[in-house]
Amino acid sequence: MKIEKFISNSDDETKQIAKNIAAVLQSGDILLLSGDLGVGKTVFAKGIGEYFGITKEIISPTFAIMNLYDRDPDLHPRGTCRYARAHRDDNIKSLIHIDTYRLKDEQEIIDIGALDYIGQPDTITVIEWPEKIENLIQNKKRIVVKITHDSDSKRLIEVKI
Repeated sequence: MKIEKFISNSDDETKQIAKNIAAVLQSGDILLLSGDLGVGKTVFAKGIGEYFGITKEIISPTFAIMNLYDRDPDLHPRGTCRYARAHRDDNIKSLIHIDTYRLKDEQEIIDIGALDYIGQPDTITVIEWPEKIENLIQNKKRIVVKITHDSDSKRLIEVKI
């Protein structure tokens, strides 16, 4: 497992870091976003969505628990990538964005049908507060992203690929 560390000074920089990470994602990957409230997890998810050509505004699914975004097939992945890769995975058709902050237990995520989407071969799944459903995703391919406040305006983003 490779660990990368980044410093972000703004939402735009956080989105760019997310785009760099998105460039190496493959169908079925699950990104686990952890960090305090307001640290930038949803901003990171927006960067992932922008990279994959999601045209619908990505909003926090705190109350909805799960939002599904379809990729615009006419928009190709974009962004710069610090990781060399011969090709991008064009099989990705959807972004699933889950926020488990308000969940009482794992059964709620099962009840809304999220397991039908998490880790599916044509999706990228982004999960905020993943520790609440750890048992349901422990055997899936996961990329861990931890975002912390470094100061009032800086964020430390640690990615385990």
